[in-house]
Amino acid sequence: VQYCHEVVNSDTAEYDICFFSNIDPGEQNSIDQVLILNSGGNWIIRSGDLVTGLKIYDMAGRIIYQNNNSFQEISIYNQDLSPGIYLVELFTHTQRITRKIVR
Repeated sequence: VQYCHEVVNSDTAEYDICFFSNIDPGEQNSIDQVLILNSGGNWIIRSGDLVTGLKIYDMAGRIIYQNNNSFQEISIYNQDLSPGIYLVELFTHTQRITRKIVR
C-alpha cells in the first residue's frame, strides 16, 4: 500500500511525500485500533498495539515531532503548530501505520 501527498512549495518545486506499508490483510484489526483525537489543544493518540516509535510530519515533509519511547497512549501539545494538515507515522513491532491529522 502506498500513501502519497503531492506538495507544491512557494518556489513552485513539486515533490511527493510517500509512505509505503507492507500490511498483511490479517493485521487489519491492529490498524483499526489506532485512534487520534484532537482535544483541548492536544492530539491524543491511542493504539491497541504497543507503539515503538512516532513521527509527525508537516506538509513540507519536515519532522515536527518524534518519540522513540514505547506507549499505547500519548498526548501531544499542538497549539504551537500552524493550523493545517499533518501526517502521523506510527511504528509497532510488526507494522508502520500512517494517518492524516488536522490542527
